[in-house]
Amino acid sequence: MKRGDWYRTKDLVLKGADWIVNEVKKSGLQGRGGSGFPSGLKWLFMPKVSDGRPSYLVVNADESELGTCKDREIMRHDPHKLLEGCLIAGVGMRASAAYIYIRGEYVNERHVNKPCTVEKEMSISLKELIKRHCGGVRGLGTAAVIVKDKSTDVVDAIARLSYFYKHESCRQCTPCREGTGWLWMIMERLKVGNSNLEEIDMLQEVTKQIEGHTICALGDAAAWPVQGLIRHFRPKLERRIKESVERELLEAAV
Repeated sequence: MKRGDWYRTKDLVLKGADWIVNEVKKSGLQGRGGSGFPSGLKWLFMPKVSDGRPSYLVVNADESELGTCKDREIMRHDPHKLLEGCLIAGVGMRASAAYIYIRGEYVNERHVNKPCTVEKEMSISLKELIKRHCGGVRGLGTAAVIVKDKSTDVVDAIARLSYFYKHESCRQCTPCREGTGWLWMIMERLKVGNSNLEEIDMLQEVTKQIEGHTICALGDAAAWPVQGLIRHFRPKLERRIKESVERELLEAAV
């Protein structure tokens, strides 16, 4: 309530649905998902004249993507902002009820000294973001958008990401539906070294078949981490495969 929640909310609601939607559109407010879709434009897709069927507002607080913690922070520290937003958005879209869908499991993970959610301009450097706002990396380590210290198996981390995108794909677009499954399957093989060197190039080719060929940005988001892994950690992948082959040969000799 101290953050201004419920201040003249009734006045806003009484201005009506059309006014609310137009104000949101004029504000340039964007969704907090990966595509940053304009909220006002999305709200305009709702029918202005009811056909007799009820309309519902669904708040997607699933937030299961690795490293994404924005929704839970709002619900934990600013719940009235969410409820007030539901009311105003519901009036704007002529919804008869609102449902807030949350994740069944929120895991507390951190590799920084001060976990937090920060909203800054796109030009901010990762160094400033992590050191100034998050208190620095927990101990020695390297920094990425998802901060991982040296105890992290980067191949396993990307394999987990690949599984997420495979699981969350709506399966509408063929490149995403088929490609994310292949990414995860190959990453699982590379994770344990049960693969061959040619599969690294095959993995890269699969990402290129997905990237830029899907309706939404989930396909691109699935491809880019794998591309980054190959670009920066290819020697690690090759070494893991060679060590696995040597291990199998040694076991066979024994």
